[in-house]
Amino acid sequence: MLKYFNDFIDLILIATILLGLSAGSFLNVCIYRLPRHESIVFPPSHCPGCGKKIRWYDNIPLLSFILLKGRCRNCNEKISLRYPVTELLNCVLWVLMVFFSADPVQCIVGFAFSSLLILVSAIDLDKMIIPDKINLCIFILAVIRFAVLLVLKNNPKTLLIDLFAGAFSGSLLLLILSFLILKLTKKQALGGGDVKLAFACGALMGWKQVLLGIGLSAYIGLTVLLILALFKKADLKKVFPYGPFLSVGFLISYMFFDDILNWYMHNVL
Repeated sequence: MLKYFNDFIDLILIATILLGLSAGSFLNVCIYRLPRHESIVFPPSHCPGCGKKIRWYDNIPLLSFILLKGRCRNCNEKISLRYPVTELLNCVLWVLMVFFSADPVQCIVGFAFSSLLILVSAIDLDKMIIPDKINLCIFILAVIRFAVLLVLKNNPKTLLIDLFAGAFSGSLLLLILSFLILKLTKKQALGGGDVKLAFACGALMGWKQVLLGIGLSAYIGLTVLLILALFKKADLKKVFPYGPFLSVGFLISYMFFDDILNWYMHNVL
């Protein structure tokens, strides 16, 4: 019996890896096309250099990049390293969701949530924007999660409090931080996309997790920027995209909130 159970776990893991890589490949299409207001469906995948359609065997996640040695088969144009990195990162996050999720709902929602946050981070790093379409998708995911948990747990009051309190506490905190930074430095540190992201993620995660996520994002962001400045890789006077830091903070909070809370209660208080 144990052997069949282990085989079943192995099948789930293999399926997660394959689907995670495939979803990561689709994310690359979205990262390129969404900021350019292009359809993510038509035309089919094509080389940005020569414009020729990419054959199916040249579009296998990770494997095709390795076999083609990172270059287009038709024009020999170099393929950005972002493509395999995005595919691999999405796969790794999906596998982590399988291992660290408390229940199937958290795991399945986590698949979509982590992929959307990768999308947020990549576009914000590249274009310094967070498209409203992505924030809307996260909010729709929050509503779907609310509906599923309502059926499973039948606790509408608690779920509604989590949804609305999470949405408004996260976005309100970022608005206050943005206002204070603007008053102190005379510079706009946080954009509207960051606030909308906090709103959508707060609706999905609840107020406790979203506040922890924002706190983690501030700590991680400040640490990274100070390290970059120390090695003269960044100018602290310039504006940096905050979406990636928020995404990392929210993902850590989503997956490890209970562990972090237990550690804090036993080691700090």
